[in-house]
Amino acid sequence: MSIQVHHLDAKSLSSLHNEPDVEVYANKFLSGLGFSLRHRKTGNKDIDKCWPSKAAVGKSPGAPDILVYVHADDALPFCVWENKGPGEPISNALEEAKFYVEGLHLKKPAQPGLPRLAAGFNGRELRLQYFNHENKWLSVKAEGTEVVDAFPIRQYAGNGFASNGNFNAFRGHATAANLRNILPTLKNIYRGIPALSSGRRQIDFTVALLTLRMLCEMLPTWGTWAEQPSLSPGAIDTDHALKERFATLLGRINNDKSLNRKYGDIFAFSEKVVGANAEVAFSFEECLKNIEAGAGFYWQMYASLDTLPPLHGAEFDVFGEVYQAIGDDATKKALGEFFTGRHIISAVVPLLFERAGTNTFAQITDRTIADIACGTGGFLTETLRYVRRKFQLDEEGTKDFAEKAFYGYDLSQSNASRARVNMYFAGDGFSTIAGDVDSLAPGALPKQPAKGFDFILANPPYGKSPKYQRLEEAFLQRILGVLKPGEGWGLVVLPTGVLENPRSAQTRLNLLRSARITDVVALPPHAFAPYTKQRTAIVVFQKRAKALSALTWEDLTKQIGTEEVSMFIVDNDGYANSDKRYITNMAAKTGEWLHNDLEAWIHMHTGDAHESRLLKALLRKIAPKAATDEYGTVVGKKYGVFTVKELSKQSSQLDSEAGRGISLLPDQFLRPVGASVSLSQFKQLCDDLSATASGTEPAPELAGPFSDVLRKALMTPVKIAKSESVLYRVADAFDAKKGDAALTEAVMYAQQDAKGLPVYGGGESLPRFKIAKTSKTKKGGFITVHKGPVLLVAMDGSSGAVRVIESGEFVANHHGSILSPKATFKHDLYAVAQQLEWGLRALASNKEGSATLTLPALNSFTFSLPSDAAAEAEIGKCRRTLAKMRDRFL
Repeated sequence: MSIQVHHLDAKSLSSLHNEPDVEVYANKFLSGLGFSLRHRKTGNKDIDKCWPSKAAVGKSPGAPDILVYVHADDALPFCVWENKGPGEPISNALEEAKFYVEGLHLKKPAQPGLPRLAAGFNGRELRLQYFNHENKWLSVKAEGTEVVDAFPIRQYAGNGFASNGNFNAFRGHATAANLRNILPTLKNIYRGIPALSSGRRQIDFTVALLTLRMLCEMLPTWGTWAEQPSLSPGAIDTDHALKERFATLLGRINNDKSLNRKYGDIFAFSEKVVGANAEVAFSFEECLKNIEAGAGFYWQMYASLDTLPPLHGAEFDVFGEVYQAIGDDATKKALGEFFTGRHIISAVVPLLFERAGTNTFAQITDRTIADIACGTGGFLTETLRYVRRKFQLDEEGTKDFAEKAFYGYDLSQSNASRARVNMYFAGDGFSTIAGDVDSLAPGALPKQPAKGFDFILANPPYGKSPKYQRLEEAFLQRILGVLKPGEGWGLVVLPTGVLENPRSAQTRLNLLRSARITDVVALPPHAFAPYTKQRTAIVVFQKRAKALSALTWEDLTKQIGTEEVSMFIVDNDGYANSDKRYITNMAAKTGEWLHNDLEAWIHMHTGDAHESRLLKALLRKIAPKAATDEYGTVVGKKYGVFTVKELSKQSSQLDSEAGRGISLLPDQFLRPVGASVSLSQFKQLCDDLSATASGTEPAPELAGPFSDVLRKALMTPVKIAKSESVLYRVADAFDAKKGDAALTEAVMYAQQDAKGLPVYGGGESLPRFKIAKTSKTKKGGFITVHKGPVLLVAMDGSSGAVRVIESGEFVANHHGSILSPKATFKHDLYAVAQQLEWGLRALASNKEGSATLTLPALNSFTFSLPSDAAAEAEIGKCRRTLAKMRDRFL
């Protein structure tokens, strides 16, 4: 990060011989930095009459050498600069500047925005001092060292100083690390304040406090944050002064229509929780009333924020950082539906805009960008930051662009308000962001462009809705409806079930008819942990000028069979694949991230910048090298490009139900669990695993860790030629029924019996519980006792896993289904298990409460067995061996 001060030019200084030379150089130096200058007077009579005079009492007011303004239209300068000739001590120049500043404050006490920086320059040296809220002069320091012979650049001059004289903006605006440093301190302060001791209010109060700080940066008439304690004269102490000041600033927001419209909901809101009969309310004013003044709480909070560099234009999501650091687990879960990890968003935004061909600012300057389920504005803010960085926009350019380009809509009024604030932190000018908007309702969205939006980026709500059926599918259809025909681009986060399950086949057909899909990116299962483990994927597409006429998958494939779809599986997003989500920042010796597919990296030796694995693959068509996850497990193929015709052909091989159509889930094409092998290959794989398990020397060379190869073997069907196979439907070969409902772990625990019957369910491992035959379910009914031989299919947990129970009595709960062979079905159940598991695993996309592996889906599933009894026996024999190893090692 560059240094935000400009140093004197030592060579030029040697040519300065007297005070006029010094002043000419000072004018050129400051003007070159973009400052506006006035000499001797401000032009404001009320101020100019208050400059102290260096002459005797009764003489005219003083006349400072140079008055330095951040902007030409600012009412007041932020710095008084005094010049002296090279022969005079630098202290003389500095003391005169301080004399003017201090005298002005003496005459105009408690007026916000008066200059507090004094600069003395003698043609050889430049010294700065800061007049703080306690009327004390402090040396200007940056990172612990006095700033000497240098002056702040214009962007950070007005708001870059802390009350202790530190130039906090030395490295530029605030970073996520700056904010993360103070958030634990704030949370600790809140522990002593009953009104803020826990829950969501901590987040809301912190966001409001940061917004107040940001508004002080934006509105010079309010005074900088550093001087706030001095603007409540007559207060008992600093703590009381700050409480009064916070209340005064809140009053200005409430009483100003424009400010209230933009920021009012940050400081006070009350709204019903969507989908629940509950209400969430917050009042910053009430919090202020309930925080005791004089106990030091206000000073501690103020001082924590005072350490921050300027927030406006920061390169991070303020609400996201507060949410992660301040919220407890319960609060995070409650707010989780509104929050998308910014590290994910920032990684995929460049993909969308490069696909759209926006390589110059002229190609994007008149485009509209929307999120119709914006939540707290993650997609909007990260897109704004991307545009600002890529096209190197200055502050004014960023504001002008954002004000015209961005649209955000959300059902929650408070979320929309947070989105507006997040956008302003990012440098917005002010976008169209509206709350209390049902984006799925018929009709145009507020201020919607007549021809539609050019870009829509969204992570819409998921789940069932009485009004709109499946919300994610309804939002996808709405996005297609409001994009500009033939030009509009979409980037949507969806549950993976939409991409491959039969229930969503019509949605996929409509999507492919209406849009050309360019990319599908599968995200890790824990990308949205801890509030959901629903696996998701990102789909990037361009709306067609006119929807295709195809009504069937066959017709569709004929029309767009040659269109290509790039696919990528993100195994690692820089955070652990668990609920803990700790940062995985290990890097190779080159500097390349070992466990992060989304982050760019810098070569340790050459300094060259490298794109993330994701962008390098999808945009440059460079497949990533083999990698492991953070636990050392080798991950499979990550990237590939497929034509729609290829997707259709491979999808048909997985189609256990009529109407599944084309799947779009990257896993099924990059890492197909159903990649079949010949019988000889299957036997060899089993022999190698058996030899490895028994410690035979020399050990066979496996294609990965033993446990991974074993799992894959259990999900590898044996390839059988159609002429040598017999096709069966599960419902024709078995009687299928679910295990007992309401047989929960707690119930099993309470009825444990070491001599009882084993209880099977959704796991692939051996049962942990045994219960007596006389046990009851939670609802009071007696348990059902089953008897082998049967197949047991896990319907939840390890969904799709198949176990053979050869004999004996057992119990199953509703997480398992029991397949009892019909009298006419005389086949090796182990061979059947081998041929079934791969397809059932593929069918069960949702590992928690499968929405796709249902009893009807199971009954309609088809599998093939060899017509040759000997071949069937060989498959069964190998499966027995694999099953024993699974029970022993997995």
